[in-house]
Amino acid sequence: MKTLTKTESIRQRILSGGERFWNHQDLSDYPSATIAKTFTQLVKEGILQRISKGHYYYHRPTRFGYSQPVRSELPYQLTQTRVYPAGVNAANLLGFTTQNAITSGSQGNDGTFATTANSLPTAWLGQRAKLFTRRPITWENLSATEAALLDFLRSRGEWSDLSPTDTNEQLLNHFRVPGRFVAGASLKENRLVEIAHAEPPRVRAMLGAIGQELKYAKDLLQQLRTGLNPYSRFEFGKLSTLWYAQEWQAK
Repeated sequence: MKTLTKTESIRQRILSGGERFWNHQDLSDYPSATIAKTFTQLVKEGILQRISKGHYYYHRPTRFGYSQPVRSELPYQLTQTRVYPAGVNAANLLGFTTQNAITSGSQGNDGTFATTANSLPTAWLGQRAKLFTRRPITWENLSATEAALLDFLRSRGEWSDLSPTDTNEQLLNHFRVPGRFVAGASLKENRLVEIAHAEPPRVRAMLGAIGQELKYAKDLLQQLRTGLNPYSRFEFGKLSTLWYAQEWQAK
């Protein structure tokens, strides 16, 4: 009987192991250089899918193409980065549109998302998903709704299907929620104002216009105005009809 080489032995183990994730630790009884070389070759052959550095997935063929791992099955160390709704997904969550870019299918979940990470494996979200990376580290303690609100302001309300009047009222209602804007005893309150320094100037200006309309404290508004270039003008997009938009340097 022919003795298998180390490369052939690794290949055989992967092919006989069924649909699952693989990394170097799973094959620690082989030399690391041989493992890396074999993983690279199997990716080139389309047998393995590279999920992220050091992590691979042995998929199976289906009538719709190769199977894709779902996020709940990803190794623990790959699931710690927060992912937030963005674009139309954020607008849907906030009630500005009934459109929903998230669909389920053989290629995973598609849609528009944001993360503080530099990148994410496509297997997390789907091959057709759109991802905004490198959001400020201050997003990491936000809820999905809070992050969606900041994204909605960043996009200047672009994804709202409501009338300008209804868009403004819906937005103001979100900021009427206790602790989302107004100062309070809890350290978790007032969080969007507290992290506004990490947002683009137009977002700080929009928050100021919202806060002034809701009659929040002048010191909070001054906190938002500090750092805004008084000679700059900001594109508010669909949010330009906020009552105090002009006072907050809207074009």
